[in-house]
Amino acid sequence: MPDMTRQHLKKNELEDFVIKSVEWVKSNRQLASSIGGSAAVALILIIFFFVRFHTVRLRAEEKLSFAEASFYQGKQQDGVRIVDEIISQYPGTNAEYQARLQKTLYLLEIHDYDAADKTIIPVTQSGKPGTIVPIAMSLLGAIKENAGKYGEAIQAYNEFLDRFPEHYYAPKIYESLARVYEITGSMENAKATYEKLATLYPSSAWSAKAQERIAAIARTPQTPPKPQ
Repeated sequence: MPDMTRQHLKKNELEDFVIKSVEWVKSNRQLASSIGGSAAVALILIIFFFVRFHTVRLRAEEKLSFAEASFYQGKQQDGVRIVDEIISQYPGTNAEYQARLQKTLYLLEIHDYDAADKTIIPVTQSGKPGTIVPIAMSLLGAIKENAGKYGEAIQAYNEFLDRFPEHYYAPKIYESLARVYEITGSMENAKATYEKLATLYPSSAWSAKAQERIAAIARTPQTPPKPQ
């Protein structure tokens, strides 16, 4: 019985609201018309911007596909031209960041590390989208390592692990970090990193490789670390 009473009261409240709304519209036809017109304009604008955004995104994705196909087919210059267009035409979008990833991979392949560094930095600093930034961070570490900038590579790899400790790239980054420590003669840091890798990913290929390197470090005479 109480439930029926509450439903009845709600029904009466709704009817009262509708009646009062109709009366208000009758008494304020000009204002109501203005509000209705404004709402219609707002709705049209929303639809326009939504359609435009969707169209722009489709065009950007289409260009990304063309760029990827060009790189895959060995048409590197066409690929670079397309990704440069995307970077220029769609700043601050996912398309720009994905284009930068594609271009960076190409620049790494041809060993143009300075250009690769400049291309990927905006992605690492953007903080978005979350799926792309970790990949960009890993590429930055690889660029620094391949360029022989070992101190900066260590910094990039450590920053990756601080920001994305659960990412599926993490074991690869631990291995890369330990390798750079070895290259620079920081054997204690290398050993500690390999041990952490083996502990975090037991019974895995990563752990097996780490155990091998730990054993190798133990057999290697210690030398002073190289400047980073």
